[in-house]
Amino acid sequence: FNAVRRPDLNIVVSGHSDVTLAAGGITISGEAELNRVDARPPEASAPSFAEIEVTEINRPDGRNGNGRERLPVRLDYRVSADDSIFISGDPFSSEWRGEWQVGGSPTDLEINGTAELISGRAFLLNRSFRLERGRVVLSGPVRSASLDLTAIHSRDNLTVNARIKGPVSAPALSLSSEPTLPEDEILARHLFDQNAGQLSALQTATIAAQLSGQSIFGLVGGLRRAAGLDRLAFDTTANGEFV
Repeated sequence: FNAVRRPDLNIVVSGHSDVTLAAGGITISGEAELNRVDARPPEASAPSFAEIEVTEINRPDGRNGNGRERLPVRLDYRVSADDSIFISGDPFSSEWRGEWQVGGSPTDLEINGTAELISGRAFLLNRSFRLERGRVVLSGPVRSASLDLTAIHSRDNLTVNARIKGPVSAPALSLSSEPTLPEDEILARHLFDQNAGQLSALQTATIAAQLSGQSIFGLVGGLRRAAGLDRLAFDTTANGEFV
């Protein structure tokens, strides 16, 4: 059945659930297989439902106040997917598989498990990369998830390996290459097909922004996508004008 249907997230799932009611609360257990997931972050990270505090007034029984106390709900659920988890956005597309144990409560999930990359491509640093390896590990709250992703771009006599690793909320990018080069030289050849010593002032500033994690280059990528171009670059003339 279709468990979630939103513009940013669609989930088709099959499985079974058991609900146990006791004095201490409600336990929901069972197993589910994700038949297909289509997600487009970051919109997919938004909560599915808003929780509204209700205050009751003028009740027929004469009592006023907040809504009745709710029984606590505890989850004990196994979720798996052999494939068909598609995560995509403007600069990338990918397919994943995984297995997770879901615990905690609906408002404070505890998820333990791993998602493994099957295949994918990404437009990274103004070039097309093949996603080679990827893992997303969860060991508790969703916000603590960690990412380890390797992407490769090859052309002519240069192969660039981009590794994105760390917390999903703030991963770090590191670059290596074949032949072995320092990061600034990798970016010079990768972005502009030139050696670092041949770059203009603007090109050098672009590389500095990339190495420091600033967003100047993201603006160029956004302009490129908006214009429908495969590649967009800026440079300066001898008198400092932009071209």
